[in-house]
Amino acid sequence: MNSIHLIFIAFIAFNVFISALAENAFYIISIKRNDKDRDFDDESDTVQTEIVELVNDRMNDIYEIIEDNMDSYRLENGKMDEKLNEITSNSLKKRQFDNDKFVKFNFINNNRPNLNIKFNANNKRSLNSTDDSTVEYIPIDSDLVSHICPILNYYTIKAYLTDDVIKKVLNLENVISCEKAFKISNPKIRRKVPNEEEKEKLNNNNNNNNNSNNKKKRSYGKNGKYYNKDMIKEETNWSGVSVQEHDNLNYYYNYFTHLSLISQSKYYPSNTGSYDYNYYYPESAGEGIHLYFIETGIDMTMEDDFDKYKGETYERTITCDTLIYSGKSHPIRTDKEREEYCETVESDDEDEYNHGVGVASVAAGTIFGVAKKANMHTIATALYTYDVLEALDYIKIQGVPHKSLITSSRGGWTTYRKDLQNKITELKKAGYIIFVSAGNTYEDCCVEKIFERTFDRIRLIKSFSYYDDVIVVGAIEDNDIFNMKDAYQIAEYSSYGKCIDLFAPGEVITPSKKPSYYQVNGRNVDLVMGTSFSAPIAAGVAATIMSEHPDIEYNYDLMKQTLIDLSLKDVLLYPRFVNAPNRFLNNGKKMVFSPTNYYGGCGENSPEKECNENGCCTKYGTCVNPSFDINNLCYINNDCQLNFGKCY
Repeated sequence: MNSIHLIFIAFIAFNVFISALAENAFYIISIKRNDKDRDFDDESDTVQTEIVELVNDRMNDIYEIIEDNMDSYRLENGKMDEKLNEITSNSLKKRQFDNDKFVKFNFINNNRPNLNIKFNANNKRSLNSTDDSTVEYIPIDSDLVSHICPILNYYTIKAYLTDDVIKKVLNLENVISCEKAFKISNPKIRRKVPNEEEKEKLNNNNNNNNNSNNKKKRSYGKNGKYYNKDMIKEETNWSGVSVQEHDNLNYYYNYFTHLSLISQSKYYPSNTGSYDYNYYYPESAGEGIHLYFIETGIDMTMEDDFDKYKGETYERTITCDTLIYSGKSHPIRTDKEREEYCETVESDDEDEYNHGVGVASVAAGTIFGVAKKANMHTIATALYTYDVLEALDYIKIQGVPHKSLITSSRGGWTTYRKDLQNKITELKKAGYIIFVSAGNTYEDCCVEKIFERTFDRIRLIKSFSYYDDVIVVGAIEDNDIFNMKDAYQIAEYSSYGKCIDLFAPGEVITPSKKPSYYQVNGRNVDLVMGTSFSAPIAAGVAATIMSEHPDIEYNYDLMKQTLIDLSLKDVLLYPRFVNAPNRFLNNGKKMVFSPTNYYGGCGENSPEKECNENGCCTKYGTCVNPSFDINNLCYINNDCQLNFGKCY
């Protein structure tokens, strides 16, 4: 790890330390009725009602504690924290009711409105059906104390507390934990700008991926194409084959390698002479599958890439479903809003839109995406842990189990949160599959960072790659514009570690409204990079797998294993200190076609299956004369392909 990264992590640790000492902050409080309760959503309506009433009681208790300890909220300048202004107005509301009545607040549940306590005709509710005791409920939409969501068999709320108040809250019955909420970082977009040499090559449409010397000229294509859909269908068992062709997009350099790389085996110039820029994918293309993007914002007015295919049999949904900030969900009500802008209150940076656009675009965009027919749902989410918890809960309630995929391309070094792990595990149990990015700090994202303090130590983990039950995706340096044989290496920015499940393309093009040096068919595009895009690309592949097998109930374990089984093994180059599985994302199509119809390869991934009678077919799909086999590639114990040539 270089010194810049060490300084950065030390800075994060210092700020976590300072934050830990500071007062007046939002905390996530967990409340459990009893250990015998099942997961909340598995309980009966009766038990759920009892839990909600208990939670409402504790929220009232906490509100009263805050009111009784208002002096502890004074700031350094002696003034009262402005967030407590709501207490004054709410106290006046209580005084309006008859003093002989027992008055409580009914904390409005914005996140699960169906769980709000119901009032009877007299605006009363009996807390105990065996007696005549009643309580007057005053509805309150509080910013100091509010609902988040159930997690497994307990319930979480958010409250604004001081150190003095925390101690009293922890002493309340049924309160099992109280942890400070933290802010998660949203990675900045890394844009690529061509240098002068690259500009000259781009202007000259120069492509150095053609190497046709010493190859056999042979065509395996049909209908004037160099590729063969029948051969692809036989290899992949796809119901139908679609091709996004290089020539149809009118470009001469590899803007779309984030797509072409995942639909073929590793490119060796000696095998095919030139790189195949086409993207091959199943015709179902994610149809009927729901992709959820937990993002800060997105602009969905770019209709070319966010085509809904109106009137087609595969018409799809592309919506902004809800805005989540301050731990509360604000569902989008009108169709116009759902189909256009999607932003949270904190999203004042245009890059937040661009990040969301890029993530959605590469996952399921019509032009730039993997799963071109998948439904797209943006959950515009602020950056605090309670916002993420609510985003996951919203998806669980609104989504379709075994047909829904979630991507989160955010993170940073933070303290570990058990609540977050439990919520992820809950969604896994319910049949949802979550993809997360490894991060862009080129270090091990799978281990704790420990910093010693005067009286204790602080432990930092990388969100969200450190957590269990998520599919973690790193990035390769795929867009080596002028020589694709060097593309298969881990990106200089990608984090790594044992928890990485797959590597995927990290340099992508995405639609842009701003003028750009890069263009495709007259459209402005950004050439950007980061593991933020690797994760949704992998999710897009998962969507195509699910749409091809609609009768299979995919869950986290099955999808993870399916992607591992399909991946290209041991094709990536990276330094010895990078401790990570050598797996590269693949959608099931491994056959490599030559655009120039020159073939020098062999084996299961080549249309040209066998070497001549004297050649051996190496594990790289290359024919080698055994007399000149200086690297011992013709030996069976080195994975020589026995069915396609001689092996020893």
